[in-house]
Amino acid sequence: MIPPRMGYGASGFGPIPGNAILVFRIEMVSAR
Repeated sequence: MIPPRMGYGASGFGPIPGNAILVFRIEMVSAR
């Protein structure tokens, strides 16, 4: 999770509203 102060802040960007908490879902496919 990325808090708003480290993401797009109060202004937002495009479809992302201001003060939005960003959540990224990632999947590790392989490791060496």
